[in-house]
Formats: sequence, structure tokens, C-alpha cells
Amino acid sequence: MVDTFDPSTLKLSDGAVKKIHSLSDSDKEQEINLRVYVTGGGCSGFKYDFTFDNKIDENDLKHQNIVVDK
Repeated sequence: MVDTFDPSTLKLSDGAVKKIHSLSDSDKEQEINLRVYVTGGGCSGFKYDFTFDNKIDENDLKHQNIVVDK
């Protein structure tokens, strides 16, 4: 499988960006990233989710403060 995903192509609306900032503002003392990931489950067989994370693994893809599991 060829890895062609580029995290910089992830599009977020202005409202989503504001909400992400409001949720992540509780921990201003350290840099926090928005982690986007896919797990098995749901009607389509996949569940797309996100969390805030301050750790980055060597296999993660990162663009600004968005981290994607690879």
C-alpha cells in the first residue's frame, strides 16, 4: 500500500477550528496536537475519531498541530 495521505489536505471549517482551540485552551502550558485516527467499527466498518495529544510517535504524520496515525 502506498502512503499518499498528506495531513495538510485536511480541511476544517472556521467553526471547527474555533471549537478545537476552545477545547485545547485548557492546557496552554504545553503544545497540544489534534490527533486524527481511524478504528474498526461502525456501520461502514470504520470509525473516524480525534483526541488531543502531546506525544508524537516516529511513525505519525504531522502538519502544524494536526497529527495523523500512520
